[in-house]
Amino acid sequence: MLVSLQNVTVGYDRHPAIHHLQLQISAGDMLAVVGPNGAGKSTFLKLLIGEQLSLEGQVTLPDPDRVRVASPQATQLAELMASRNLAARPVAPNVLETTATTAATIGELAAQGGIVLHELTTIRASLEEAYMTLTSDSVEYRTDPASQAQMQQAQVRQAVPQGSARG
Repeated sequence: MLVSLQNVTVGYDRHPAIHHLQLQISAGDMLAVVGPNGAGKSTFLKLLIGEQLSLEGQVTLPDPDRVRVASPQATQLAELMASRNLAARPVAPNVLETTATTAATIGELAAQGGIVLHELTTIRASLEEAYMTLTSDSVEYRTDPASQAQMQQAQVRQAVPQGSARG
């Protein structure tokens, strides 16, 4: 189970927005959050990523933090972490990311191993990042106006058959 909410009430300044939530989310589950403006959708999502604390009840969440570490000795650091059952994945040359431990632990491991670090950063999950991750397979994001214009032109060309008679 990734997320568990037991009798959770969430809101702001002791003013509940959502009362007595009961929810369990496991790997592979899909969740839709719908409701009118002001119903608490964003508050609920903030709770799920750890940006909002509950007013009461039991919340169990996975650690949303990622640690990014840059080192000219990234390969040796990854091996040292693996020897302690801490997984890290390369995201760029000499840059690793992990959710398996904290920045403090990585710093201590690097110091013990004599490994030089150029960057050691904790990256907190955001509501926008969670949304982008959840919708990455189903939504195409475009911000370039030229791309939008090209897409509209292509849609018009598809809608108007070639060589059609004009009256």
